[in-house]
Amino acid sequence: APNISFLGRLPRAEMLRRIARARGFAFAAEEDFGIAPIEALACGTPVAAFGRGGVLDSLVEGVTGAFFHEQTGDSLADAVERVERQGWDPARLRIHATTFAPERFAAAMAAQVGDRVCLRWSPEDAHLFDRASGDRVAGC
Repeated sequence: APNISFLGRLPRAEMLRRIARARGFAFAAEEDFGIAPIEALACGTPVAAFGRGGVLDSLVEGVTGAFFHEQTGDSLADAVERVERQGWDPARLRIHATTFAPERFAAAMAAQVGDRVCLRWSPEDAHLFDRASGDRVAGC
């Protein structure tokens, strides 16, 4: 389709610049989380996403983009058309993306684990300590 471009691997800065200038971002994968749609929202760009997997927790139909429910060209084209027809507020999309910021995740995780917190000392070595005693807790 003339309104979809496949660009391959790009340097990160160029990728984000292009996503920010795009009218929409197509995401056809089924993933547990899927960071790419969140990055698109952080750039102020709505998402046409395959409506399965983690995007069901991170995107909202008609608010951050549109879902398609079959991995077919026609289904994707329908979602892309819905994204192109709707007016989007890039600031609102960026605000939605902040709900998945690492700081929010860390705060929510700390609230869930109570007195225990996972501290990452190095990329290859995560340690879980009990805040009160400083002792390492098995299993992390």
